[in-house]
Amino acid sequence: MRKPYSLSEDEFDKLRRVQDSIQLVSILLDEGPRSSTATPRMMAAFMSVMSDEMGGVLQSVSGTFSPR
Repeated sequence: MRKPYSLSEDEFDKLRRVQDSIQLVSILLDEGPRSSTATPRMMAAFMSVMSDEMGGVLQSVSGTFSPR
């Protein structure tokens, strides 16, 4: 698979994990309120972890990205 923005293997894996995690949560939330046991605290924790992961990826990309 092609790695965008010249990401390292580790950074690319982090990006994929974030994408997969967001897709999983989207699927779970799409099932409807009857099956959702996610609390606001759980969602906040999830978003915090995703933010940390994406922050590292974006920081790496910003070092290699040159705007036109």
